Amino acid sequence: MRVRALALAVASAVVVLGPGVADETKPAEAAFPGANGMIAFAHYDGNGEEQIFLLDPKVSLTQLTDSGGSHPAWSPNGRRLAFSSSRDGDDEIYVMNADGTDQTRLTNNPASDGAPAWSPDGSKIVFQSNRDGNREIYVMSANGSGQIRLTNNPAADSNPAWSPDGSTIAFDSDRDLTYDLYLMNEDGTGQTNLTNHASLDASPDWSPDGSKIAFWSFRDAAIEVYVIEVSSGATTKLTTSSPSMSAFPAWSPDGTKIAYQTIFGAPARGALNVYDLDNLVRGPAKILPTNSYAALPAWQPLPSVGDIVELPDAA
Repeated sequence: MRVRALALAVASAVVVLGPGVADETKPAEAAFPGANGMIAFAHYDGNGEEQIFLLDPKVSLTQLTDSGGSHPAWSPNGRRLAFSSSRDGDDEIYVMNADGTDQTRLTNNPASDGAPAWSPDGSKIVFQSNRDGNREIYVMSANGSGQIRLTNNPAADSNPAWSPDGSTIAFDSDRDLTYDLYLMNEDGTGQTNLTNHASLDASPDWSPDGSKIAFWSFRDAAIEVYVIEVSSGATTKLTTSSPSMSAFPAWSPDGTKIAYQTIFGAPARGALNVYDLDNLVRGPAKILPTNSYAALPAWQPLPSVGDIVELPDAA
């Protein structure tokens, strides 16, 4: 099963930062608890092409790209977005300002590069690529220089996510016959299986305090969102959506919510949901029903907790 094939997005938003001047080579850590900004996600435009969009508090969409874009990832200070695009013939990694300006390509090779994620100090970007024959995890400087492979095995390694303290990278891999979540040191050493489950586990996303990882899994014969404690391995099932599918979780910067996408129907449609971890009895809030493709949410960190704007009421 291809991870990308399940994508329909979840989004919730507040104000977006202007373009500003951002030097991503300098420390740009987002404080914990952080402030919840916009969620960027991939969505089809009027011509049926995948682009990067933002959703504002009035539930209106802002399109950031017009030449294709997917898999957005915010820089730690919320001023820049890394993303993938095939606008030049194959999937490459690009960056742009938060308002969509200054779109710049970082990778340039005939392979498929995707799934970027920033280091917590903003100096590096980790990503997946099949440039050496199969999908592996690579890292580069935030300006695209110094591209280095971190994993090297016959399996497919994908969807890297950097821990908030910068010491560990989570990713998914099918090296043990089915997809599990793995952890490794930031230099690629010490690769270990975190979930070690017979069912498919994929798309890790760290909690802002680094103690937990949200992911989606096919365990219990349904695709649902789970949370695992990194230290103990204790796993909690968050959603119960069957016969629909819930996938691609994105933790809010303040650590109190998880956005995710619910996929249903044929052809596939999706609803946008946010789970309030401080009020699990309430259940998920359906923020924006949609009948079209949307995918791969990324929640923007803002520099001040005072900038938080509450989610709109559930539909």
